[in-house]
Amino acid sequence: MANALKFDLARPRLCYRQWMLAGNPAYFFDHLARHCGDFIHYRGLFSFYFVNHPELVKQVLTGTNKTLDKHTVIYDRFREAFGDGLVVAEGEQWTRKRRLMQPMFSPSTIHGFFETLLCAAEKMVAHWETRCHEQTVFDVAHDMEQVTLRIAGEVLFSDGFDDASERIASWTSAINRYSAKPPLPILRQPWFPSRTNLQLKRTLREFHAFIGNLIEQRRQSPQSNDLLTTLLQSQQGEDGKAIGDHEIKEEVLGMIIGGHETSSSALTWIWYELHRNPEAQQRLREEIELVVGKEKLTIDHLPQLTYTRMVVD
Repeated sequence: MANALKFDLARPRLCYRQWMLAGNPAYFFDHLARHCGDFIHYRGLFSFYFVNHPELVKQVLTGTNKTLDKHTVIYDRFREAFGDGLVVAEGEQWTRKRRLMQPMFSPSTIHGFFETLLCAAEKMVAHWETRCHEQTVFDVAHDMEQVTLRIAGEVLFSDGFDDASERIASWTSAINRYSAKPPLPILRQPWFPSRTNLQLKRTLREFHAFIGNLIEQRRQSPQSNDLLTTLLQSQQGEDGKAIGDHEIKEEVLGMIIGGHETSSSALTWIWYELHRNPEAQQRLREEIELVVGKEKLTIDHLPQLTYTRMVVD
């Protein structure tokens, strides 16, 4: 790799602190990075290479990505939740699915949902103002999960989200817990009657039934302005073959899980880093006050918020 840093490959002893991986993977990987370095070959019940440094991550994503694929125990675990959706697809299958999803992310479609995003953000701000006035502690990570889930749910299902918001939150939480579990032998097998596996099967059954009912409603009344309707309208593939409802359900599940969890994590870290960097926080506030002022935020303001975009990036 051009201008690359050199990294020594660390090999901790066999089954090094395996109990931490089974208990809390996040703490385990943090411990590995702090005590063993950024490039590790771990050997145990679940063996893997651990790549942590930004330069190494870049090399994997842009340099050697063509020689790496998703046929791994971790992605096999994801397939139990997401089926053959875009999350786990690759090659021609990924290209086909990406083209199917393309109409959902056109500029006009995104612009049409700006008010939904803004309304959800304003409600969260009002909630925070009340908490601050009352001088009560609140969990920013939880609140970011709630606001991004509401946005994802409303743009996907429009008014169908409100009646099922608690159930959708429960389903996404169950799938996230399942996906975060390490793929340990035997336990990772879908037939193993663990609490996590049984909960996943029940969750998928309930979620697919929910989406199936919404699909029927959209077909009977296609006037709904949401991404599910857009996806159904592009259901005819390039080869002329209709895409089945089951495939639609898998893609919707991937969007609502991936669409809110990644965004909520990013937002949570933004608040944390801004708190640690008061100069950046002040510069961000000044730009927003200069560009938006006392006006209501509009989509036309966004290109002018250059420093805000830098903070997010």
